[in-house]
Amino acid sequence: MKRRCLVVVLIVSMLSGCTDQREINDVALVLATGIDKTNHEFNVTLQIPISKSAGTEEGSKEVFYLENNSGRSVQEALGNIQKQMPRILRFSHQQVIVINEEIARNNISEILDFFNRNRESRLTSYIYISEKETFNVLNTHPKLSGISAQDITGIGRLMGSGTTTREFLSALYREGSDPVASVVNNDNGKLTFNKMAVFKNRKMKFITNESQTLGLLWMKRSAMKGKSITFVSKHKQIITVNVSNHKFKMKATVMDGIPECHIRIAGKGYISESEESLDLSNKKAIHEIEESLELDIKRKIMDILELTLRSGIDILGIGNYLYVHKNLQWEKKWKDQWDTMLAKTKIDIDVNFRIENTGLNINTLAN
Repeated sequence: MKRRCLVVVLIVSMLSGCTDQREINDVALVLATGIDKTNHEFNVTLQIPISKSAGTEEGSKEVFYLENNSGRSVQEALGNIQKQMPRILRFSHQQVIVINEEIARNNISEILDFFNRNRESRLTSYIYISEKETFNVLNTHPKLSGISAQDITGIGRLMGSGTTTREFLSALYREGSDPVASVVNNDNGKLTFNKMAVFKNRKMKFITNESQTLGLLWMKRSAMKGKSITFVSKHKQIITVNVSNHKFKMKATVMDGIPECHIRIAGKGYISESEESLDLSNKKAIHEIEESLELDIKRKIMDILELTLRSGIDILGIGNYLYVHKNLQWEKKWKDQWDTMLAKTKIDIDVNFRIENTGLNINTLAN
């Protein structure tokens, strides 16, 4: 009899459901958040997908809409947005956070503090910096997905430049390292991702150019895999190589008070396009192409490292490497003067890139 009663109680409790569960029609799922600052107030924009049950006009192709309001803090701005909405905001599906350049230059931690404390915020959300108003970035209408948040997430992953909230916060607060974040802009209705924002002491210091961005990606494990690189060989021929494999390793030490950083990059790929006059059946020509590509990679890496190290910015995490592997010396000798020591860092870069496949070419077909 007791067992039967217990079964009945369990069934009733299951049928009753959770008391705090909300219907899908009662919530608004935020896919992306954009944050600007004007007149000492935060201007927050939320991108929310339009569900079929939302009652949109027949024939409408809109798949998302933007809600916007301002406040003295991010939380206050969100509260003001909530007041103008019939549904409860939920951030558990947020994919992207876009922060305006002005905020990033002043102090990005005041923004990230909110997302770090919010229980619904996902640390897997990607952080981007925008040189323009974030409203315009989120208001882009990509032709394929229709939702800019999905395109920003997807393109960031494919390019290898995307930085999650967890990765950014880790580099921001980890000893001996400085974070970077990808830059996204709306240029004439199209999203662009060819720049990176470099930070120091929780403030953005500068935005890279395209060459420096590639240098950063070569120093990010597997980031260049699947990408194509166009460069000029030593004989002034334009060649495009597709990267099929990319590995990055870094070791650091300090000799006589001067940091030394040893970078090793290995890659493989195949030639996807070249000028007609290039004889790809010649092994010597292939070796020269490999040397030209290796030199191009070194130049791009040194382009960004010389600028950052001279400014006391540690994007490589050299200090963190020493903090982990030589902790005693780090705490006693190097920690307090690390920014000054960085400017004297000796960089040794070894690039080993191999062309595995040249494909068919005119000379091969002629024979």
